Amino acid sequence: MKSHTTGVAVALVLAALATVGVFLYVQGVRHSATTGGGMVSVVVSKDDIPAGTQLNTLVEGGAFTTRSVPRDDLVQGVITDVGQLRGQTTAFPILANEQISSSRFKGTTEVSGGRLGIPNGYVATTVSLEGQRIVGGAIQQGDHVTLYGTYDEPGSNGSSGQAQETRTIVPDVRVLTVTTSTDSSGGAPQTFVTLALHPYDSELVVYTQEQGHLWMSLLPPNQQGIDTAPVKSWNLVR
Repeated sequence: MKSHTTGVAVALVLAALATVGVFLYVQGVRHSATTGGGMVSVVVSKDDIPAGTQLNTLVEGGAFTTRSVPRDDLVQGVITDVGQLRGQTTAFPILANEQISSSRFKGTTEVSGGRLGIPNGYVATTVSLEGQRIVGGAIQQGDHVTLYGTYDEPGSNGSSGQAQETRTIVPDVRVLTVTTSTDSSGGAPQTFVTLALHPYDSELVVYTQEQGHLWMSLLPPNQQGIDTAPVKSWNLVR
């Protein structure tokens, strides 16, 4: 009888421990769901917002929502509460569903990247191209573009031959600024596009402008550019 009683007591203790373990596990799952398990809830816009937009009306109209982002992928100054948008005016375009940084607002006190907002590890490089090379002037600040270069194939004696190739120089580049200057002599206006480039990519762009021909293609919002195989004139005529 005593042995039987002891066995029951042990069984009850084990059952109690199992119950506690399940309770702690459930609490851990709930905590992970609440904290995101390394995820952070950030504020995003439902639609694209152009520069110079006052956000109060959009806040009141429910134009913003939230999404979870891995903590390691958060941008500097990210907005996590829609109340942070009240009284703000955008200095740069905000794309739908992208993280919103406080550096996008007019009058921001953040100095990271300087007045152009150059990302860390990048340089700002300006190019001036004809309208057809910059999507007819449709490119705006905050857009992403793909850069292409066309080059002459060197001849056997080192001189430039007739064969050419066009290749992707940089598949995805952010536009920092776009400005237009009107020639005082009445000539055609010039459009200057300033790009955020890694130093080596900047060298490639400068070389292409000096020795070849540079083109830009505008990427759709939230779509990344890709590196494609070069097109060679001597392959096209085979």
